[in-house]
Amino acid sequence: MNVLHICVEQSGPSSSKNQNDENKNKRYLEICKALLLDYPSKKLLDDDNVKQLLQACDNEKNTPLHLAVKANNTEIFKCLLESCRNMKNTNPDEEKKKATYGITEPRNRSGRTPLLECAKHNCTSFIEEILSTKDNSRKWKTVLDHQLSDQDRMTCLHLACSQEVVIYLLDYTDADPTIRTAKGYNCLDIAIAKHYPNIVKRLLEYSEWRTLMESAQYEGSDVPITPMRRLIISMPDIAYELIDKRFTTSIGDEGQPKHLIKYDYTFIDDHYNICDWHPGELLIIQRVLNTIISALK
Repeated sequence: MNVLHICVEQSGPSSSKNQNDENKNKRYLEICKALLLDYPSKKLLDDDNVKQLLQACDNEKNTPLHLAVKANNTEIFKCLLESCRNMKNTNPDEEKKKATYGITEPRNRSGRTPLLECAKHNCTSFIEEILSTKDNSRKWKTVLDHQLSDQDRMTCLHLACSQEVVIYLLDYTDADPTIRTAKGYNCLDIAIAKHYPNIVKRLLEYSEWRTLMESAQYEGSDVPITPMRRLIISMPDIAYELIDKRFTTSIGDEGQPKHLIKYDYTFIDDHYNICDWHPGELLIIQRVLNTIISALK
């Protein structure tokens, strides 16, 4: 940890209405700029020491940029992000990575980059700021889906779902909500468990809604839990709407010679489908079968 870490750590949220806090935050921002910028040009100091200040880690491997997210200080976050992306690098590979600094690197001890910390700490404006280097944020889809997850295999979208700040990512990045965490949860599982009905409704509008519904976990119990079971327990209105609009098909109108109502029982009588939905279920079954076969030999 260096002086820049301490300066950022001692700052507070930019949203504070307390005059003393505002004055302290302004002073901490001035200190950050004094450490990083060359006055009066206000350009980044061309000095290896500045690079070391920005890239240094504390005991949890957090850089000052990580801490700025946790402090929820907009001005300091923008100052540090701009400074990190304007660093001069003699290595061509490092120079190419500048545009993604804060997104794919650096990572702290939990495997989270500053972008993942933004999602974890409910900082939507920071997410927009950090992804603004491309004219179309949908170009980040591959990075968000396949290159960016923490040690629990939680993507930016998973973390954002758990903090109810996911709408921007859903609307403007095309990130995949069907990806599962290390424990087998997708974004719908997380949104229902966290009791965020607006996000649940938004996810169920996706064309991949069936894939999202095809999920099961045991959570320390012999009885599996699925998205439909979670909805019936905690969001019965959405469960009813799902049955009415997604699981029910009417052929012909009432009073006509041919009038038929068909029900899709896939997610209602789901007991026989759970084996296909639980990521570890097939492996468990295979192990049991192997044990039985070995015993019979």
